[in-house]
Amino acid sequence: MGSPDGYTTLIVRTLVGQHLLESAVASGKLSTTMSST
Repeated sequence: MGSPDGYTTLIVRTLVGQHLLESAVASGKLSTTMSST
């Protein structure tokens, strides 16, 4: 598993982590894209 240049792979392993990620995306701190693999 790896990321193209300029991207970071993030694996959410817990419900708390999912909520933190969703909060960061909702506030505009992070953006997400789906992996092709």
